Amino acid sequence: MTEQQIVETLGVMVMGWSKEQIDFLYPAWNPLQNIADAIQVAEKLFGEEYHISKHDGQYWFRAYVFKREIEVTHAESINAAIVDAAYQVVA
Repeated sequence: MTEQQIVETLGVMVMGWSKEQIDFLYPAWNPLQNIADAIQVAEKLFGEEYHISKHDGQYWFRAYVFKREIEVTHAESINAAIVDAAYQVVA
């Protein structure tokens, strides 16, 4: 998937926006590039029930959604960890 497709998917399925709204916002709203946007996705999808940590230069993300554990390990950035976790839920 392209970066724009990932952003569109998260915008529609997590944030509840229309594709037209995302087309207007992108690239200004991009959780793959902007940490504030990534945190916005995490808070919308996981509430306050998530954990991010860094170990040996890699980021780890863990959250629970509908009693299901979502885990991302060895991500290159916080943004990537959050986006990967969110995509596991909506894809």
